[in-house]
Amino acid sequence: MKDMLDAILAYSRVDAEGRTLEFASVELPLAHAQEALAASIGATNAVITTHGVWPSLGMDVPQIAAVFQNLLGNAIKYRHPGTDPQIRVTSSRAHGGWRFEVQDNGVGFDSSRAGRAFQIFQRLHRRSKYEGMGVGLALVKRIVQRHGGRVGIDSEVGIGTTAWFTLPEAPGVS
Repeated sequence: MKDMLDAILAYSRVDAEGRTLEFASVELPLAHAQEALAASIGATNAVITTHGVWPSLGMDVPQIAAVFQNLLGNAIKYRHPGTDPQIRVTSSRAHGGWRFEVQDNGVGFDSSRAGRAFQIFQRLHRRSKYEGMGVGLALVKRIVQRHGGRVGIDSEVGIGTTAWFTLPEAPGVS
């Protein structure tokens, strides 16, 4: 019950406790996320590669770090047993902003259920097999929306998942 309350509080505080947006390279929150996941990365022999240009955008750095941490954490968590996670993080220009993708070689899920992925307390995998509250992707969506972006997820059972989000150029952010 405590974990559930903590999850609800974190979700509800995205707007209330969000910091003023500042310009920073998107590499900074990505690096923070990898540092926070260093133990999991090491324990699973995860290989994370990055591709693309890493722009400086207006953002709440800790919140965007939480986005990357959730997406990378899921890529590690939902891996094939006995297989090292191969995770590719990319960035590319997209319609007046930037698109970021986290692609993995994990277990994937039936893409017909992707609409549920970003709803709070919705899980795409059995609770008995994978722990968690079903809040991580809902938190990702809320943070990205606070920044004026969009989120989505594509997956194929047994092949892997690509989670993506966009961030606008955000000119004039202080």
